[in-house]
Amino acid sequence: MAMGIGFVEMLIILLLSGGTAGDIASMLPTEAYLKHRQIESDVDSLMAWATKEPSDPKTQLAQLVAMRRIGEQGDAFSKSPKAADHRQTLARIAEGKLAADKTGFAAIQAAKTLAAIDGKKLPESKMPADIAEQAWTYFPKNSVMAGFAEVRAEQAVDAEAKVIQAVMKSLTDRERGEMFAALEMVGNMRIDRAAFAVMEDGDTMSIIRITGKANPEWILKAGFRGKDKGTTKLKNGVEVHFVGLDNVGSMAAIVGDSDFLLVNATTDRNKNRLQAAKALLEKMLEDAGKDNPANTTFKEDLKSIPKNAVAAIVGRLPEEAKKGLGDKAPESMRVFATRSPQGLGLDGQATMASPDAAKVMAEMALMLRKQALDGVAQMQGIQMPGMNIGAITATLQSMQVQGNGARLSGQVLIHPDVFSSAPMMFFGRQQGLQPVPPR
Repeated sequence: MAMGIGFVEMLIILLLSGGTAGDIASMLPTEAYLKHRQIESDVDSLMAWATKEPSDPKTQLAQLVAMRRIGEQGDAFSKSPKAADHRQTLARIAEGKLAADKTGFAAIQAAKTLAAIDGKKLPESKMPADIAEQAWTYFPKNSVMAGFAEVRAEQAVDAEAKVIQAVMKSLTDRERGEMFAALEMVGNMRIDRAAFAVMEDGDTMSIIRITGKANPEWILKAGFRGKDKGTTKLKNGVEVHFVGLDNVGSMAAIVGDSDFLLVNATTDRNKNRLQAAKALLEKMLEDAGKDNPANTTFKEDLKSIPKNAVAAIVGRLPEEAKKGLGDKAPESMRVFATRSPQGLGLDGQATMASPDAAKVMAEMALMLRKQALDGVAQMQGIQMPGMNIGAITATLQSMQVQGNGARLSGQVLIHPDVFSSAPMMFFGRQQGLQPVPPR
């Protein structure tokens, strides 16, 4: 894609921009997308798209965006002569009785649209009580390190729309069209959680798991080309599609419509990396749900992670990763994050090789904190839509690092508005920053 900003980068911006939306169709700018598809914005035209069967990814996105647009035009909907009929139609979609898709996105969006028309808010979805346990399903018990991050938020972030609008305005019509065309190949998708594990069993093996919702058939059709392909079923009947990524020696698997697994084997050149990755993937699928890091050597660290943690990393670095770090490599670590109205609190501990190593790392962290604060101070007066300098400064000022013998500990409170600034920080390198014009 010959764009000033690539599809992957745009996807990251959409997913980082915060809020509970979480899925692509809920973040796309409705007016820009409808213009791209040449869809009229009157209520009747939008309802015609809302009732289309989402049989392909392109139709699915148009259906979802059309319903979103209806919710944005509550007054126009209420004044429509067909308002009562349209309301009944949307209710049938929300119940899954009309124009439904396998992943359930149509029903969710129809319910949101009805709530928007009535000026109401849907009840916030509750977070799982056992996030870590759910995140680490499939991971082997001999993992030396594991981590997860729950990306769903409990409260919507209003800055989301402003950030995306600012990004969209900087793109040309051709660039927007290319981005929309790429999304229309895979359809709507939602990311709820990301997790990883690293294990050592002669060779270092890494595993990544992305949990959310998407149509696996459309994703497979759009990409994942490889020689070693197949389909299997778990003991509970869930279908699994897998493919070997020959160029990187990894095995990818799509489990049902909710999980994406990527297994990578770092093996000796004389060995078959792809075969090693496939063997681990097959064992993980066979033991799914019963063999996870709850039984690992760092199970005691898991007990110290709060139940309300939305992210965590526990364990130790693999020996291969330690080689280039020397005495700066931690012997073990435990980091977790909890969410509150004040922001995202990070709390971490690491055991270093010696008290001197802990002291050096603490001093280095505080030095980097000072450099970051100095850099942010220099950004005062720079005009960048969506960037909240005050929130970034407050976050850096809250950072604390202490050394106690060989143990290193630290805390930081990430201000809520930092998350709405993150996409613009990521995107800002794509274009020159402009000073604030004089009054």
